[in-house]
Amino acid sequence: MSPCRALRTVFQGSGRRVRASQGSFRPSRVSSSHPKAFYFSILLFPMATRRERIISLLEERDYSVSELAQVLGIRGKGSKKLILEDLKAIQKTLKREGKVLLVKPAECRKCGFRFKPEINIPSRCPRCKSEWIEEPRFRIESKSL
Repeated sequence: MSPCRALRTVFQGSGRRVRASQGSFRPSRVSSSHPKAFYFSILLFPMATRRERIISLLEERDYSVSELAQVLGIRGKGSKKLILEDLKAIQKTLKREGKVLLVKPAECRKCGFRFKPEINIPSRCPRCKSEWIEEPRFRIESKSL
């Protein structure tokens, strides 16, 4: 076996050989518009918690839940649920700071039905039963008196 090939071979616990290109040897990449978005978010907010990073992002512009998960590098089955829980907690925190979390409601892309402005992602339109739903968008602004 050539030394180059030996470097690309990984032995798993079961004893069978797997090439690095086939399996879980490679580090997972962040699926985003930029391949290193997660690393940039860490550089921009080095010692901030996830909720603090969400607050600073939402103060700049509006984001959907999926976009927030991408920018923060949160992947997996419960990523949207985790962001939604954070947004509910952030909403309570912002009341104390004199700010408000604005919600652009979800909308059905097929018939145009607008949902209530809530912190959740609807799965189906009640009018046409379509699952082609645009996610709600969130933004933070200061309260104007």
